[in-house]
Amino acid sequence: MSEMTPSMKNDSTKNDAQLAAIVLTCLSLAVGPGLLLVNRPVFFLGIPIVYAWAIFWYLVLCGVAIAARRKTFSSDQKSTDTPE
Repeated sequence: MSEMTPSMKNDSTKNDAQLAAIVLTCLSLAVGPGLLLVNRPVFFLGIPIVYAWAIFWYLVLCGVAIAARRKTFSSDQKSTDTPE
């Protein structure tokens, strides 16, 4: 397994902070005060706008989870399932 260089650690910390900021923004806008922005009887693509709002932020959170997974389990790490 390869060692992390100081520049890789700085990039990792920066990316982690960005992902954390996106998650906190999602949480505040999806179910917090951001919900008041769309809480009206309007439809978007046939569904109430409040549901579309929640689905959008759910998809953003899924994107953050996928990005974090790809970053954590990058291709340069060896799989632990392979026999030695």
